[in-house]
Amino acid sequence: MKHTGEEAPRRAHCQPLVIVVVAFAAGIGIDHAFSWPLVVWGIAGGGVLVGWLVLILRRSDRVAAVAMTLVIGAMGGAWHHYRWSYFASDDLATFAEAEPRPVCVEAIALKGMRRVAPPPFDPMRIIPTGEKTRLLVEATALRDGNAWLPVSGRVTLTVDGQLLAVHAGDRIQIIGTLAKSACAKNPGAFDQATHLRADGQLCRLWASHPACVSVVEPARSRGVRWWIESVRTSARETIWQNLSPGRAELASAVLLGARAEIDSERTNVFVETGTVHLLAISGLHVGIVAGVLLAGLRFFPLSRAAEFWIVVGWALAYTLLTDARPPAVRATILVAVLCLARLKCRPALPWNSLAAAGLIVLILNPADLFATGVHLSFLAVAVLMCVRPQWFVATESEDPLDRLIEQSRGPWERVLRWGLAKVTRLFVASAAVWLVTLPLVASRFHVVALGAVLLNMVVWIPMAIALVTGFLMILAAWLLPVAVPLFGRLCDASLGSLQAMIEAGHRLPGNPVFVAGLPDWWLLGFYGLLGLGVWATWRKDSRRWYGWGCLAVWLLLGTVAAHRFPPKDELVCTIVCVGHGSAAILEMPGGPVMLCDAGRMGSPIGGARDIASCLWSRKIGTLDAIAISHADADHFNAVPELMRRFSVKAMLAPAGVLDGKGGSIRSLRAAIDERQISVREFVAGDRLRVGDAVVEVLHPPEGSSSGHDNASSLVLSVEYAGRRIILPGDVEEEGLDRLLRMPRRPCDVLVAPHHGSLKTDAPGLAAWCSPRWVVVSGFHEPRIEPVAQAYRDAGAEVLYTGDVGAVTVTLSADGATVGRGGN
Repeated sequence: MKHTGEEAPRRAHCQPLVIVVVAFAAGIGIDHAFSWPLVVWGIAGGGVLVGWLVLILRRSDRVAAVAMTLVIGAMGGAWHHYRWSYFASDDLATFAEAEPRPVCVEAIALKGMRRVAPPPFDPMRIIPTGEKTRLLVEATALRDGNAWLPVSGRVTLTVDGQLLAVHAGDRIQIIGTLAKSACAKNPGAFDQATHLRADGQLCRLWASHPACVSVVEPARSRGVRWWIESVRTSARETIWQNLSPGRAELASAVLLGARAEIDSERTNVFVETGTVHLLAISGLHVGIVAGVLLAGLRFFPLSRAAEFWIVVGWALAYTLLTDARPPAVRATILVAVLCLARLKCRPALPWNSLAAAGLIVLILNPADLFATGVHLSFLAVAVLMCVRPQWFVATESEDPLDRLIEQSRGPWERVLRWGLAKVTRLFVASAAVWLVTLPLVASRFHVVALGAVLLNMVVWIPMAIALVTGFLMILAAWLLPVAVPLFGRLCDASLGSLQAMIEAGHRLPGNPVFVAGLPDWWLLGFYGLLGLGVWATWRKDSRRWYGWGCLAVWLLLGTVAAHRFPPKDELVCTIVCVGHGSAAILEMPGGPVMLCDAGRMGSPIGGARDIASCLWSRKIGTLDAIAISHADADHFNAVPELMRRFSVKAMLAPAGVLDGKGGSIRSLRAAIDERQISVREFVAGDRLRVGDAVVEVLHPPEGSSSGHDNASSLVLSVEYAGRRIILPGDVEEEGLDRLLRMPRRPCDVLVAPHHGSLKTDAPGLAAWCSPRWVVVSGFHEPRIEPVAQAYRDAGAEVLYTGDVGAVTVTLSADGATVGRGGN
């Protein structure tokens, strides 16, 4: 049967895979939200019932489509439930506990070694961290005394130091420590347990030295994984031998996907300039490689079929070489579909192709539906597909007079107009992607990179040169070694230009802007309404303006959702979980916010990230004051990074604390002076009053001096509605004795001084302030159990932030309440 001229275009635009992938994703989302097999089977039963009615009643195809949609949704939910909820009974995680325990494990290396770059020197870092190695393994046995228990399950092994001579397929023995994956301890923080579970891992494994890992049996067969890792290792050696160290790390990331080889500080620069996609193997990398290869093949006497199959094979090989991450898988599928469509001289339906890529990504791992990188990858491609060139670039006119005028222009004018049109197209496309992805990026990374539009217009040039010359350098190492230095110099220079552009963009005034972000429900509604508006416009529906009007109203609602409504009749204190460190956020009635200490033992950026997640979860963007209790870095080393992310009005500290000679104190003072923040010194008797709330300084007294920083630690009493919280910093020795000689101060909550140290007089302190709750900023350790027991004997409940997460204390006229885990 022939189709009429009106029916053919309609069928040409029919892209059913879009509906399939939406239904499949909806089923995954429903199961993830409820985790009820009954819901999945209910959807499947509904689909079967509707299908049965179709057969009995012989209804229209639309009813059959509804039945098929329900069945596909049920399949998506069932597949996610299987991958997310079911693990083998002998999984290695069943032997893991919250606290790390020593183990001896045998495993099979699934991939080659991945180097983790050490962080650069930072005077704020208390414990230096060296190079690490990561290795994905499949556990096979766990030693129990003299016997070996069979186990299973994938786990990432982290080794302190550089691990050598372990290849994919090798059977290895590991002597290390095992623990369950850590859940998020602070509101808004990154949940490592969920991240690892999405990859099929439920625990973590460490080895303190490369000697703790030994090869028991080399790989028995050289399978695909062995060859991939061999190529990867050879390519990495070529990169490091022919590029300067700083550029070699960047080349390993952009060519091989070894993003961990770039230290965290440099990675943050890419994040804050909106160019972090350059470090993750994405559609940009695959597209450039495939496009350059296709252009190069035109110079060889090959058939079109041979050219396309070579391009598809190369894209697939490159994706496997770079660990087959979802953005690269998506790009490879699009390249393959485009090549096959051109080979068969058939139109490539863009939305159908994108939906096919999404379906394959979700089949490989349904948890990728909730990965931010996957969201950004597919969203960027969808925007580029919507922003068609004819919307913003003038097409060639059919008017003979216009064509004559165009031909009368000089060659330089025509080149200039052609270049201007290309730049305009690139700018509009870059701006469209930036605007559409802005809410998601701001909510997930809390960064708005104002210069990203212009920066992304130019960085692709050195990026493309680096990719092409880098791969030519790697190929030349195998085929033409004499050409390796030439390609190496070109790759090194292009990467240098790329770094210079990004660093220049990072130094632009006002770039980046840090924001609290928007809730997930608003993001879901925003992108849903945006998609409906685009679809209605594409269909030329007369009611499309209703959809755009709803989107405008939703944008206004977003401004309300992002606004902070401070508590008016209560005081909220959040004691942040920063490991062994200290940070407490005080939200005064009416809005002012004060941060008491901000640091941790270890990474200062990690500490700042924990504190910032709590602040952003409360929609706080300005700190009225930061109080530093004393000159130990684990109480202030996160302050410089926090001053970059938040507006800070004042610094408070005891006399002389900021005048120390240590490297960390000097670095802190330099950061304060650079931002011209006022500093106020506190002594006993000083008071800050915010409405009915009072922050009183109990210690140190004016003129006191001690050779020990802890003895001069700042002690604060926070009072509101007849309730009290005491924040004693690390006060101990003569400072604690002086404090206990003061009149008794009964309180509701006491933060244990010095992280619950045995050096503090816990019985005396408990008798002095009679706390109902004692919060220890740190982890529970058996050696300090006598301190906790002393507080319990006095009738207090003891909470460790390392165990329960952030602790939120609310003082109001109704009393004092304590929430755990930031709730």
